[in-house]
Amino acid sequence: MNVKNRKVLKNTGERRKEEKVHKPVLVNEVIDGFSPQVHLNKQAQIVDATLGSGGHTIRLLKEGVRVIGIDDDESVIGVAEDEIIKACPFLKDNFQKYITLIQGNFKDIDTILKGVGIESVNGVLIDLGVNSMQLKSLKRGFSFENPKAPLDMRVNQTSQSVKGSDLLNALNEKQLMQVFEGVVGWVKAKRLVDKVIERRSETPFVSVGDFLEIVAEVFGKGGKTHYATKPFLALRMAVNSELENLEVALPKAFEMLGINGRLLVISFHSLEDGIVKKYFKSRESESTGRIITNKPIIPSEDEISINPRSRSAKLRIIEKI
Repeated sequence: MNVKNRKVLKNTGERRKEEKVHKPVLVNEVIDGFSPQVHLNKQAQIVDATLGSGGHTIRLLKEGVRVIGIDDDESVIGVAEDEIIKACPFLKDNFQKYITLIQGNFKDIDTILKGVGIESVNGVLIDLGVNSMQLKSLKRGFSFENPKAPLDMRVNQTSQSVKGSDLLNALNEKQLMQVFEGVVGWVKAKRLVDKVIERRSETPFVSVGDFLEIVAEVFGKGGKTHYATKPFLALRMAVNSELENLEVALPKAFEMLGINGRLLVISFHSLEDGIVKKYFKSRESESTGRIITNKPIIPSEDEISINPRSRSAKLRIIEKI
């Protein structure tokens, strides 16, 4: 989305009801990670670069800092605003003093912030988990619960044109292997890609069910995790250029930090975590950053029992020096 078209959302009453609000992960750990900024500087500005339904932002606001919330999916920003006002009634009459909500992709964090007159911030949070409201949507193809849904998977249906079905129908064998191999492994990726090419030669992919059908043939239906979880994850990551966007976003987010500012990243897959770990090490090797977490912080057993989706979360923190 171009800067001139990026939408800064105010408390205008735009709302969209969703069946279930996303439960944020590692909230206490995020607050602790921002501890110097949150507790020593009550005028701190923290960017929640992947706002979702506002769970992390709510906790930050309650600590007294100012938050800039960014999300590429306009449909969840109205939900986030509702949740924030509900949880923080002190914001109701003076919303813009404490928080600014902006639609945009976190890979553009530098131009987004400068576009609203912000040259540096005290902290940035990037939570790479998909919002459960998106997963629960039965019309967007993120979930495999509705086989009749179109295989869409776009986070931003306005600015993104390529859907999940488009990739399956158009990519060649090598490109399809690049989509799936890193997530499901070479052997299963090869079998899946062969099935995709065979299927589309007869009839194109359109719905979630079309993809589920061949995924079931390759992965079977046993095991604790749903057989379609990893293939759908791989396709979603490709549709939304998630790894590429992360590689672009990290240096921009770090650049926007003031001295002693902190960048916190929550990842959910080894590919994401590998990118974050490598970038943090590069900053440390150049003596521009100090890694706070030698090992990633993971959820407690209590959190996992309450929110099973948190089980694969890893939080890494770096401080600008």
